[in-house]
Amino acid sequence: GRIRLQPANSQMQPVYVEPDNVEIQGRVIAVIRQLA
Repeated sequence: GRIRLQPANSQMQPVYVEPDNVEIQGRVIAVIRQLA
């Protein structure tokens, strides 16, 4: 089977991945992006 990653944002679709491609290391609490 596949693993479903469910975004907290209801506007986004779930992401499905194969178990061999997943490694849980913790949780993301912030994403900082530079757009310049």
